[in-house]
Amino acid sequence: VARLVPALMPVPADAIVRYDIDSYRVVADAVLHGRDVYDLTGRYPYLPLHMHVFAAASWLGAHTGLSFVLLVKLPEIAAEVVLTLMVGGAARAMGRRDAVALAMVYALNPVSVLVTGYHGQFDAMPTLFSVLLWVTRCCCFPPARV
Repeated sequence: VARLVPALMPVPADAIVRYDIDSYRVVADAVLHGRDVYDLTGRYPYLPLHMHVFAAASWLGAHTGLSFVLLVKLPEIAAEVVLTLMVGGAARAMGRRDAVALAMVYALNPVSVLVTGYHGQFDAMPTLFSVLLWVTRCCCFPPARV
């Protein structure tokens, strides 16, 4: 909810975040039309997976009438939800009695809310994959004891 509310708010025409959103559209257009996104001047390239998220959001928006901006942010918001659950779960697995509080600290972190809810930047997905790898390595395949 902490990220969904700002994601649903209209973006003012003079907001700095407009540059990011315009970049997402430019990258999505390039991907959908088979152009090299790394040749775009004035825009920074994104991770390959995320460029396809932008393209999918653009395509879905064009075919469903849903907001491109919201569609770009939804995968990141979903990743943040999973990360919040993982923070709480990991804290509980470590025997922390404040596991729920720690999860809420992550969920309500204003930097994460700003990055995901307002800007729609892709920090949550690589973080989720990194944490999933760590959890898998620590919990499912613990190092052998010698």
